[in-house]
Amino acid sequence: MRHRVAALITGKRSAWAVIVLGLVLIGLVMSLGAGERQATPTDSLPRGYDSTAAAELREQLPEQDGTQALVLFTADEGTIDKAELPELARAAGLREDATVVPSEDGTAAITFVPIETTDSPKIRDAVRDLRADLGERTPDGITAEVTGPAGITADLAAVFDGADTRLLLSTASIVAVLLILTYRSPVLWIIPLTVIGVG
Repeated sequence: MRHRVAALITGKRSAWAVIVLGLVLIGLVMSLGAGERQATPTDSLPRGYDSTAAAELREQLPEQDGTQALVLFTADEGTIDKAELPELARAAGLREDATVVPSEDGTAAITFVPIETTDSPKIRDAVRDLRADLGERTPDGITAEVTGPAGITADLAAVFDGADTRLLLSTASIVAVLLILTYRSPVLWIIPLTVIGVG
């Protein structure tokens, strides 16, 4: 049987037929194209992990025009009274009937505050104002912290707020000394430092 198949493939007349048939099959396969399927954030995540399940659940949530800040209230001592939950909602700038979810042991509670923008500087300003309002409105004995997507974005945007002139001059001085030692010239170090400064 093997000899017959080999003779059919390598024969003078049948070899051309096999080649043409192979090309036709390749053309048919290529003409089918790729399957149409929308890529999802979970395509590259391993199955069976909590992070994958969280990403799948997040995809089911409705799309939002902005982002959200998660406000965490913690009792300095004891627990948070359920009667204080409407007051905590007001402290976060929400209506009294807004959802403030207490923890099982009652020592903490969380709520979400919508931020109507996706621009990082505006999110930073909104979170800064929210933190200031919480500092003034939160009842005594309760500490309020802002985190979540908006809080993380605000903190990342504020990373370089402390990069003042003194820090920049110190960095430039160190780089200048290293360039002088590298080039061994009192003039050449100015060129790369100027290019970096302009950039």
